[in-house]
Amino acid sequence: MRDEIKNAFDNGEVASIIRRAVLEKEAATSGDSISAELVLAHNGRHIDLFKIQPSSANREGGEVDFWTLQHFLSKVLVELEAAPEDILPRVKSMTAEGGNDLAAGALCRPFRDWMQQRDQAAVVLGLLDEGAIPDIVMCSLCIEAIALSDPDHALSMIKDFLSKDREAPRLIGALAIGNIEFSGRPDLVEDASEVAARILRNTPTDLLAANLFGSLFQMHDRNPILVEDLILSLLREATAEPGPETIHRLAKCLFVRAENLSDSLTEKIAQLLVEVSPENVGTLGEIDHAISNLMRNGKTDVALALFKRLIAEKGFQAEQLEGSSRAILSLDEPEISNFAVDCLLSGSIRLGDALADILMSQHGDDPLILSLPRRVGPTGPR
Repeated sequence: MRDEIKNAFDNGEVASIIRRAVLEKEAATSGDSISAELVLAHNGRHIDLFKIQPSSANREGGEVDFWTLQHFLSKVLVELEAAPEDILPRVKSMTAEGGNDLAAGALCRPFRDWMQQRDQAAVVLGLLDEGAIPDIVMCSLCIEAIALSDPDHALSMIKDFLSKDREAPRLIGALAIGNIEFSGRPDLVEDASEVAARILRNTPTDLLAANLFGSLFQMHDRNPILVEDLILSLLREATAEPGPETIHRLAKCLFVRAENLSDSLTEKIAQLLVEVSPENVGTLGEIDHAISNLMRNGKTDVALALFKRLIAEKGFQAEQLEGSSRAILSLDEPEISNFAVDCLLSGSIRLGDALADILMSQHGDDPLILSLPRRVGPTGPR
């Protein structure tokens, strides 16, 4: 196997070896697996896994498919011996190349663990520029690695970053504060959440506010009892309209957490999402996903209230909220009947048009049956 690996690297046939390593079921440390042999060859300096040239994220050029190499490295990274200045460029470049893909950060946690196991976080941090936007994620990972061994020091570092004047260091602190779990340390969770709250109450930039709210919801995922009242208070205290970045982040939070958020948080976020601007098509798409997910999770009233406000007050059309419109057609007879009556009784031409568009989009042989709710009609036949 070792000769086969060496020959593959020498003859430019790396792709097949990496692909086979990804497809095998054995872990990287399970003896004779291809992954384990590749690790041994790298650590013995017979090959250099960090010199493999991946394709672009859209699979153009390179020696090995980008996503295949990324997946392989995510399996073995913590086992690899390398100088920080050799491993950092690969992790940084592949994370950036992945863009907005959900798998783009696949190397982040393994790299965090690699730094923690080798006590290299401070060294890596010294290789980065805390004032550069492209280095934000990597700087945050360094703090997260330190937190695995010394959460108190990590929180102190976060406070220092958040206290700086420049935007990039503050974004590093905002990102790290949500990614660190502070397991078994409710005192640090409360301290961290109060730090975020103080900055949010001091009129930060829209991008910083969006990241801080995102981090607070990450804390809420792990410690809802400790953080919920604080988040609700911050949302209620907002006197100015939230910026586009903040609205986008809140929409994503509502979509992802529709099942688990309390009714109070759900309703308050929904109220703020009405402020979305028509030109922010991506955010409207997140809101559409959120409304649909709310209906799937039994929170129909708040979902339909948001849908109707977006139509009646903001002038959006049903076709712009395609997922929500389909979800409305999936409601049971009483729910969709109530929705139809509400639209008709509202006096809003926009809601009437939206209702017509939704009902006319019904496909299939089964008829759509609507009944007149008792609150607006007779109780029996006339």
